Amino acid sequence: MTAQEFFTTLPERVDPAKTAGMNNTYVFDVDGAGQWTVAVEDGAVSVTEGAGEADCTISATEETTPHPHPGNRSRAVRMSREIPLAMK
Repeated sequence: MTAQEFFTTLPERVDPAKTAGMNNTYVFDVDGAGQWTVAVEDGAVSVTEGAGEADCTISATEETTPHPHPGNRSRAVRMSREIPLAMK
């Protein structure tokens, strides 16, 4: 799965029960692939292409993008600002 495919299909793959009560915005900066802003608003997830205002920025390489979460201990994933938000 490419980074583009990952972010394009993310809203339909998220379980709203697991994101209920969350209200955060994340920017994913994928080296060589692009940037995406992911907004979580009480269970609803939306993705827009490009970097917008965010609570947390996560930088990764294309190789780590399908799993850019804390369980992926790759050194290619870098987080800035609100690290605890990235752990949700």
